[in-house]
Amino acid sequence: MIRAARLPGLLAAVALSQAAEVRAVSLSLPLACTPGRTCFVQHYVDHDPSPGAQDHACGPRTYDGHDGTDFRLLSGPEAARPPGTVLAAAEGRVLRTRVDAPDVSVRETGREAVAGVECGNGLVVAHADGYETQYCHLAKGSLKVRPGDRVAAGQPLGQVGLSGATEFPHLHFTLRREGRTVDPFSPGLAAGACSAPASLDGSLWDEAARRSLAYRAGTVLNAGFAPGPVTMAAVEGETVGAVPPDPDALVAWIRAIGLETGDVQRLSLAGPGRPGVRRAGGAGAGPAAGAVAAVRRPQASRRRMGARDLHGDVPRPAGRRGRHRSQRHSHLAGGGPVTDRQRLLSRASLAQCANSLGSKRPVMRCTAKARTR
Repeated sequence: MIRAARLPGLLAAVALSQAAEVRAVSLSLPLACTPGRTCFVQHYVDHDPSPGAQDHACGPRTYDGHDGTDFRLLSGPEAARPPGTVLAAAEGRVLRTRVDAPDVSVRETGREAVAGVECGNGLVVAHADGYETQYCHLAKGSLKVRPGDRVAAGQPLGQVGLSGATEFPHLHFTLRREGRTVDPFSPGLAAGACSAPASLDGSLWDEAARRSLAYRAGTVLNAGFAPGPVTMAAVEGETVGAVPPDPDALVAWIRAIGLETGDVQRLSLAGPGRPGVRRAGGAGAGPAAGAVAAVRRPQASRRRMGARDLHGDVPRPAGRRGRHRSQRHSHLAGGGPVTDRQRLLSRASLAQCANSLGSKRPVMRCTAKARTR
């Protein structure tokens, strides 16, 4: 993710284009993924020229100075699979590339280690009418093109990685015209303006991309069951332990992005053959949070529940468009945002949740609150 232009010869100055400066260009999806299923937009272009942040739909799905669109993959391993293949968004010529940045999360290296190389491995492609597209955070050694190469729309360019100022696998995609940032979702908006409800009618995405890029206010990325406590590293690495046939404990977990203060997360658990459903819910508090409900049942009444029994939703109160007050403070200065929050119920909380259920109730109800400081 890029907060400001800091790469000599690779990034240009950041400024939103005025409506009169934007001419038509047609962009295809820059990833070989399926939006809403194998990838999600985590951040949009920041349209607020003040120290605040606001996306094109008057929502908080961005952060101060963000000059592109972040397409997030579901996990690290998924980035190396076909959905993580980076594609040319339009026909053009490769101007510049970087190929030697290491694939290490900025959480491990620190921001100082990526100073001047925030984009990581990536490239800039020139298009007609003064447009350029930039692709950041690619995997080391994955680029398939060199400066001077001609590329066609949809041509593979490389693979998503963890290079540069990023904490999770995603493609940071930027569109510019004559050195100014253009938001492909709302190219006609002047700096500081927004439009709600969101519409793709005036966007620069082609028809195929428009069908899959509808604005999402809150999204569940992953969900599953585990036999014990779940870590973010395990979810990101797809190493959450499998549930044995007769577990001592069953933890149901979800990972969500794009939440706001007041959003309600609900996790519904149902045992096989039981019509009743009990819910475990929590209040979202921040641009990203994970609500985790844990189930512990007495030895005599353990029953296995399959993943098909999990239903997660993130309802939004009608008419509210408030921005989380501490959103800007949940990001690394000048680099990738700290977007993943997960709160596991402690053993004491598990006991409190289970103490009144008895052996005849295989489904329990408890609450997990996720708070972003």
